[in-house]
Amino acid sequence: MHSPPCHCLFGVQRVIRQGLGGTGVVAHWTRRGGLDRAVLARMSRAAPHRGEDLRYLEIRGVTVGVTAVDEPSGLGAAGDYAVAYAGVIDNPEALDRSAGHENSGDDAATAIAAAIGRVGFPATVAMLRGVFAIVATDGNSLWCARDQVGLTALFYRDDGSSVWVASEAKQIVAGAAIRREPNPDVLESIFFGLTHLEMPSALEGVARVPRHHALCFHESGKSAHVVFEPEQLIETSSLRPGDVPDAFHSLMNQAVRRVMRGADAISLSGGIDSPAVAAYAAPAHLEMFGTPLTAMSYVYPNHPSVDELRYIEPVAACFGLSLRTSEPRSKPTDGLANWVSLVDGPFPVVSMAESAEMCSWARSAGFSVLLTGEFAEFVVDADGDVLAHLLLNGRLLPAMRRLAIQRHSGWSGRALGRQVVRAVAPRSLARAYRRLQGNPVTEVRPEWIIYGPVPQNTEIPSRRRWKTNQVSFFGGAAILLEAHDILQARIGMRVRRPWADLDLWQFFLGLRAEVKHAYPTSKGLLRHLLRGRVPDLILDRRDKTVFDAHLMSNIDRAALAHWLVEPPHRMPWIDYGRLADAIQKPNLGLREFMWMKDLAAIHAFLSTW
Repeated sequence: MHSPPCHCLFGVQRVIRQGLGGTGVVAHWTRRGGLDRAVLARMSRAAPHRGEDLRYLEIRGVTVGVTAVDEPSGLGAAGDYAVAYAGVIDNPEALDRSAGHENSGDDAATAIAAAIGRVGFPATVAMLRGVFAIVATDGNSLWCARDQVGLTALFYRDDGSSVWVASEAKQIVAGAAIRREPNPDVLESIFFGLTHLEMPSALEGVARVPRHHALCFHESGKSAHVVFEPEQLIETSSLRPGDVPDAFHSLMNQAVRRVMRGADAISLSGGIDSPAVAAYAAPAHLEMFGTPLTAMSYVYPNHPSVDELRYIEPVAACFGLSLRTSEPRSKPTDGLANWVSLVDGPFPVVSMAESAEMCSWARSAGFSVLLTGEFAEFVVDADGDVLAHLLLNGRLLPAMRRLAIQRHSGWSGRALGRQVVRAVAPRSLARAYRRLQGNPVTEVRPEWIIYGPVPQNTEIPSRRRWKTNQVSFFGGAAILLEAHDILQARIGMRVRRPWADLDLWQFFLGLRAEVKHAYPTSKGLLRHLLRGRVPDLILDRRDKTVFDAHLMSNIDRAALAHWLVEPPHRMPWIDYGRLADAIQKPNLGLREFMWMKDLAAIHAFLSTW
């Protein structure tokens, strides 16, 4: 490590203790002066799965630290800046280039600190790629940010006199020595799906660092700086259709090479998303490490409508993958109390138990990185309202071409007509139609939800709806991504999603609508780009696997009853008598079960008090 020429910077302080799993960052600043060196130790002890080795740097009352086990973690300084980061920086060479030279040999943390001194913290974060949480200081202020997509978790507390930053909310509670309490407003927002970018943690008094923003804490308060503006990238590319394939192949190859480390496996399904990753990762892995990539797939022999083995096996054979299969055994409600305690709050929709089962399976098989095909639909698809976008922005020729292709594909004249009318209908007519249809949100809620907030139907102008769809992924609080990040730290497994590579995502955001959606079918452009690389069996597949049968077979009514019948804490928007009856009804549907599971997670969280 290179110490900067700052007389206020102390050497690296190190605390060794036992731990499990992954990496994490911690930071503390007392504006009133003085330094409590026990604070970082308390914060790191609150999440032992974040690492056994706590290291930190101090500058004039500001400390930044990092813990780690298996992955390299960054702690370094240059000039007036000290930096700590956890996770993986995929493009350290960009930092070298920004310094005017290549192959500098500096470790990434030191290179980041040097870059901050040259271009500032927000600009430095903007140039980074990977999955990371980062804190930095010059002794006068404290900066923090997470990767632009929000794949990592990062929380903070600013009470006016002191600031705490850490990878997990529980660490903030420990460092600030505040009472551990639930935030009821956040619990309600999570249950009803009304999260927003700056929504606090489910632990009272703990805030989250918003995605694609950098926060600066200084003597006079706090300021936020945007480091990634996806909406500014939409349709900025001048690429012609003929230039798209080469650009895509180069970026996809870069994306998979960035994330692989040698002990890699891929979670393979029978859809198009993960086979697309495998098409690039398999030859790259063989070239980079001299071993074939391993595929890990769940199979469902008891549910033929769910089982995709008939698609998975040909893909594995095509790419020379070593295939391992297993039947999932966990249920969505398994271990709820443990999971909500680990991630510091309830989580909607997903089964943390099933995610943990897959990660643990890969880890026990000797792998440290698990590639997935997640997020492809957000990156390459999102074609809703594209016709309105073309028509209302005066691009009539591409709009007519799209309609002609749809007609040739078998669309009826009536269906095409409805599409055109919807595209050009005035907002007043659209609002009147919705009023006639009723409020779809309240209609799908079970009767035991007696009241609650309803999403507002904010009318987006027709000419802007397609653009809004393109960046919808970046609008929420990313609770699920944070929960998975913490889960990975606990297990010691890094899940990497090549489709989330920011350069690849920016490429697709930049394409003009008529290029991105030249083929009016689901992921039509992607199917075209992958022709000859992915088996036609996958590219020509039009059926979509639905996991309803598997999910319904895993409903654990006893677990639901344990959490939801006569709970010690009650939500005011639930009729628990009706809910108890609904749990036992023989025709319990999947949608209603998912509402119950999400509510059970809230009650499991509240049970820790």
